[in-house]
Amino acid sequence: MLVQQLREQLFLLGHFDPFYATNFSCFSRKVNRLEKSTNTEGIDRLLRLDEVLRVTGMGRNTVHTRIREGTFPKQVKIGPKSVAWRQSVITQWMAPLTPAAIDQ
Repeated sequence: MLVQQLREQLFLLGHFDPFYATNFSCFSRKVNRLEKSTNTEGIDRLLRLDEVLRVTGMGRNTVHTRIREGTFPKQVKIGPKSVAWRQSVITQWMAPLTPAAIDQ
């Protein structure tokens, strides 16, 4: 599971292309480097809106509607014009939800 996540992250960062990869020793070095740089156990990440949308599977309008209704987790101000959400709060909010509850 971790290796698959690392492959996806490397692919998204442009460091690994599974269709043209032939040198797996190079890949394993990149995976090791990425594992060291992403060792964030115990750190509560801040998620920006695009990442919140991807994680929750909801649309931008739905998130903003739920924020106005008070049914979505509170934002954290991280700058004069920037907000984010704590990953732990989003995860806790999503835990009791079923897929049908998200669409309502």
